[in-house]
Amino acid sequence: MSDPIDILLVDDEARNLDALEAILDNPDYRLLRAGSGDEALRLLLENDVAAIVLDIRMPGVTGFELAQIIKGTKRFREIPILFLTAHLMDDQDIVAGYGAGAVDYLTKPFNPVVLRHKLAVFADLFRKTRALAELNATLEGRVQQRTAELERSEAALRAAARQKDEFLATLAHELRNPLAPLRMGLDLLLRKSPSADSKRTLSVMTRQLEHMVRLIDDLLDVARISGGQLSLKKQRINIAVAVQSALETCRPFLEERGQTVSTQLDESLFSFADPTRLTQIVGNVLHNASKFSPKNAEIAVTLERTPEGARVRVIDAGIGIPAEQLPRVFEMFTRVERTGASANGGLGIGLALSRRLAEMHDGTLSVESAGLGLGKACSSCKRSGRTSFFATSGCRTWTARRSAVARVSWSWGTVW
Repeated sequence: MSDPIDILLVDDEARNLDALEAILDNPDYRLLRAGSGDEALRLLLENDVAAIVLDIRMPGVTGFELAQIIKGTKRFREIPILFLTAHLMDDQDIVAGYGAGAVDYLTKPFNPVVLRHKLAVFADLFRKTRALAELNATLEGRVQQRTAELERSEAALRAAARQKDEFLATLAHELRNPLAPLRMGLDLLLRKSPSADSKRTLSVMTRQLEHMVRLIDDLLDVARISGGQLSLKKQRINIAVAVQSALETCRPFLEERGQTVSTQLDESLFSFADPTRLTQIVGNVLHNASKFSPKNAEIAVTLERTPEGARVRVIDAGIGIPAEQLPRVFEMFTRVERTGASANGGLGIGLALSRRLAEMHDGTLSVESAGLGLGKACSSCKRSGRTSFFATSGCRTWTARRSAVARVSWSWGTVW
């Protein structure tokens, strides 16, 4: 059973209060008696009152004046007031009463049943309001608890991310240190005119060493970007030169797989960019295209001017990318799922790193593919007699946007 609800009865006549108590006698109510305005205010302060039955005609503070005081106090302004009067009231008095905060009038003598029903409505409203407030408090407590849990989880994730970045940076640094003497040793061995078999072996070792250096450098760059420590060294460069440099970097890997690269480069395009990072972007994309193309395949690389700036496009001979996996191509440490001969391992950082570097140059890196097994149906870059896919079998397009600074420097439209 719920606790009784407090009803405040205010009348300067004790007999009237006795009559009200007799009429409203109910175990659901706790009736509070007040013979004056001061006593009524004290009881309001000490109790959580659901409704007030207030006599209008009282010496000292009248019912109207007391109602105005109650409604003027933030804590009490929502308490419903039922006025009782033994005198006939004109319209002006009634309007004044409603203006003071009354919700209803009863004229003495009144029907007890009517009074009980009116207070029952107020009591029911009070119960529902109180239950709602308790529910809100409970929900707010749960929200605060959940928020605290989420904040703790977020802090733990941030700490884990920092530890991951620090681990990657330390790992890459420690792995890179012994590679320098290995590279130097291989160079010395190659200079001593080894036999044909030894030369082939040393060449394979050199290529694998270069591949390892590339992966470690990518790990270092990922750690630097995540920590906000990687800065670009921009200068005025010819974009075609950067693309050619990327081709030279990837040439050993391409030759090992017997792959050829056809180029169509607009050599008139310049940009205010970091040449090393530009070469790295194209190199990662080209390396990925080679890795997921069959041996002896042809890969196409184009550089052209667009209304937005410049576009470097790499088109490979892969088998296509499933549509559901296209959004994941540029996610860090993510590899497109493959089976059989087309499966090819990797850390899944090259393309993600390239996209971040492209965005740091205010550019974009995107991929297109008609789908798995549809490597010759790329509608946006299909060419006659040429498979039109890049990397994990799709057309990967790096689009550079115009630089506001470059536009000012070169009126013909310098692009990245």
